[in-house]
Amino acid sequence: MFRNKNIINSFWNIADIFLYPLLFFISTSFFIKHLGKEQFGIWMLVNTIVVSMQLFNLGIGSMVLKNIALYIGKRDEEGKTGIMNNAISITIVLFAFCILLSLIGSFLVSHYHLFEIAADYRQLCAKSCALAGCIVGIKFFEQIFTNYFKALEQYKIAALLGSGNRLGGLLLNVLLLALFPFNITQLLLVIIIVNGLFIPFAFVLMKRSLPGYSFRFNLKIPKNEISFAVLTWLQSLVIILTFQSDRYLIVNYFGLVVLSYYALIATMFNHLHMGFSAILHWISPKFTKMYAQELNSEELYMAAKNVVTSCAVISLLILYITYPYIFRIILGTETASEVHEYTKYFISFESFFVLSIVPTYYFNAVGHERTYLYYVLFFCVLALTGMFTCVYIFQQPVAVLYGLIGACAASMIVLEMLLNKILTGNFQLLSCIVRMLPSIFLSAFIFLSDPLLQWSSALLAILTLYLTHVKGYRHKILLLVKS
Repeated sequence: MFRNKNIINSFWNIADIFLYPLLFFISTSFFIKHLGKEQFGIWMLVNTIVVSMQLFNLGIGSMVLKNIALYIGKRDEEGKTGIMNNAISITIVLFAFCILLSLIGSFLVSHYHLFEIAADYRQLCAKSCALAGCIVGIKFFEQIFTNYFKALEQYKIAALLGSGNRLGGLLLNVLLLALFPFNITQLLLVIIIVNGLFIPFAFVLMKRSLPGYSFRFNLKIPKNEISFAVLTWLQSLVIILTFQSDRYLIVNYFGLVVLSYYALIATMFNHLHMGFSAILHWISPKFTKMYAQELNSEELYMAAKNVVTSCAVISLLILYITYPYIFRIILGTETASEVHEYTKYFISFESFFVLSIVPTYYFNAVGHERTYLYYVLFFCVLALTGMFTCVYIFQQPVAVLYGLIGACAASMIVLEMLLNKILTGNFQLLSCIVRMLPSIFLSAFIFLSDPLLQWSSALLAILTLYLTHVKGYRHKILLLVKS
């Protein structure tokens, strides 16, 4: 099994997703101690800005992943070269735009009190925000090259490129902060320098794998390719708007210190979701190749969804039981106490949100990206309405998670119905609800206070998971491994 290419790809993709956030999470108490809560809050705010600015990537990374896989299926070398030239050319322009935008943001923080930062930290925050654009631009290049190698199903190279520069910057910052009294702006400069070295190295590796490649600046993209890029970009824009709004709500209503704790857990669960996505990320280019060859991918889809859901529900159940002890050891008693409530609600949220991972791959890989965009818009409106309403009613930071959980649970039913319509021709509402029972019972286990009801819910979560996602699906799971 460990020689199986799919399993090896899963291993490298999971390592790429989890290694950096795990080390960052472990080093959190170190950074809070040496920087202080306010400067650490600025770091979390900069991370929020960096993620928010991903909405300007115009779907270039997704375009590279899908179209390189498509041209591999068609054995079109010229098409692969054209895609890479388009992607690199557009990213050069986007890099300059992001730097300009971050400078404007820095000016607004410094002179017009954007984010309502306290006077003692306003200039430091403004300088840090100015550096965000450079970090974003480098990430755009990273997305091009890592998605290129993922389309080739060379996840080992993609993982080494993606994790190498991030881990290098993190470890160097830990060392420098232990030796010198650096501030957050200096740490961000170190990250930019280390990550900047990634671009030429990744370009050389890409050129070696694409014989005869030569770069030509070209912003003209064929209509069918730009259509996919725009649709996936709009999806990303809506998702980023949704999942960064909570942080902006927190910093505006409750301040930097509260944001530092909330964003720490939000970032952790963002990477946890990416980790669940990484389990079978290689299924996305396979869907595209099968689509190009007009092969039926329904059984492969069902197997992938069952595996991801099963891994996620079991992992989240274990996490809920163990996190109070683990966090106390890693973060210290004070920080663990501050993030305890957020963690509980994020586990419930993720138990529903994880159900969207494989459907997202499937929609975008087989030509239904427009339908998926409509669904994402529906989810965005539902989530934003829920978050703003709950904050207004309850007037506490955790209220944003009330809105997110409710919106996510409702929208997952809609997503399942859309997939059933595409795959079987019927919406099958009852079937959709039944397949969500493991997540429903896991959330009941988290929120119920009576021990008997709690553990009954945990057992029901495991039982319904087995009945809906494991029993009778063994042959499909073997098909997934051998695909």
